[in-house]
Amino acid sequence: VIAFVQFFGVVADMGLYMISIKRISPSGTDVDHIFGNIFTLRLVSALFFVGLAPLVVLIFPYPAIVKTGVLVVTGMNLFVALNQLLVGLYQKELTMFRASAGEVLGKLLTLGIVALAVVWHQSLYFILFAFVIGSLFILLLSLLFARKFVRLRLRFDWPVWLDVLKESWPIAVTIALNIIYFRADTIM
Repeated sequence: VIAFVQFFGVVADMGLYMISIKRISPSGTDVDHIFGNIFTLRLVSALFFVGLAPLVVLIFPYPAIVKTGVLVVTGMNLFVALNQLLVGLYQKELTMFRASAGEVLGKLLTLGIVALAVVWHQSLYFILFAFVIGSLFILLLSLLFARKFVRLRLRFDWPVWLDVLKESWPIAVTIALNIIYFRADTIM
């Protein structure tokens, strides 16, 4: 389930992680404006590509539990995709301890929920929801920690989007081809 959804999550990156670091790093950059636009573009790309997973899984001969599991885990990939850009912001600011702290706390929360699922003899869906909740927790912590560096607002400045997409499309194509090459066997 997770491997299937991650396939779409990796494609949703579209090279925006690397482009965002490149664009917000020069001194004098309006980080709020540039990062807000790239973050919104990432949200749109993640909603589109990750949103395809529950639809595409329907054409595969997987059992119903896997197909429903893909629907559940789709939320996790959306949160991971958004958090990844925030990690780029921490790299720029040389404060990776913020990202690490969020990851550790989120993974501990996930582990705790999974442990409860085992003790309470819960279903696979309960465990998959644990991953979604843990990923959401990590994203919320990252958003909280990022407030020191950026006033994050969803922004749609078409010229910025076009400029970013012109630069990111070769990376996006490379990522897509690599993921097909390295993960297609897992999906099949």
